[in-house]
Amino acid sequence: MAAILKNTLNRRSVLKGAAGAAAVGAMGSSFPMPAIAEETTWTLANSLRSVANPYHATFAKGGEDFAKSIGAKYEVLVTEGNSEKGIADIKALLQRTGGKLILNVDPNDSPDARVIVEEVKKAGGFVVTQWNKPADLHPWDFDPNYVAHMSFDGVPTAEAIANELFKAFGGEGGIVALGGILSNVANKFLLDGFFSVERVWRSICAIRNVSDFKTVTSYRLIGTDQYE
Repeated sequence: MAAILKNTLNRRSVLKGAAGAAAVGAMGSSFPMPAIAEETTWTLANSLRSVANPYHATFAKGGEDFAKSIGAKYEVLVTEGNSEKGIADIKALLQRTGGKLILNVDPNDSPDARVIVEEVKKAGGFVVTQWNKPADLHPWDFDPNYVAHMSFDGVPTAEAIANELFKAFGGEGGIVALGGILSNVANKFLLDGFFSVERVWRSICAIRNVSDFKTVTSYRLIGTDQYE
């Protein structure tokens, strides 16, 4: 029982560090933080695609504010959309910190997450992933080093966005759906949103008979870099 309690407390402490590195900026620095003893032996880090993106810049600032609140060292790693760079930077930071690293990472691509988690576990650090990971990669497979994965169901959001787009059309218009990295989870959410159009259009469109109906074909880029 004591061992279970100790493991739970350790896990909670790490979650505070990794999630704090990500979430404080989103909540705002005025949000009251619990009193935490100063931490000078571990380094907190955020690995992000680009701080030029306001979304990621908020995470970077939140991590900095949280690290200051507990007296911890803090670093921001920028992948610039390059998986090899992102992984190499994390490996280098693990080496420099001697494995005493609490990392919050938004992997550039889903397969990157497994490599990162394995490297962090091997070094004795702790990691929280966001958005991108393979479906068969789970925190409990690398307990306690892989603390958590954070994501959400993007289908309802995509459906709401489709609704707003249709309203903006004023009853007429077409859709062009542009994706990004093919195996990126966020882009899979966009694809789910495309399919959700079928659930939305009937609520805003009129249905009538036409005498000049023509078949319209569309194309979608698939994982093999081909169109279907």
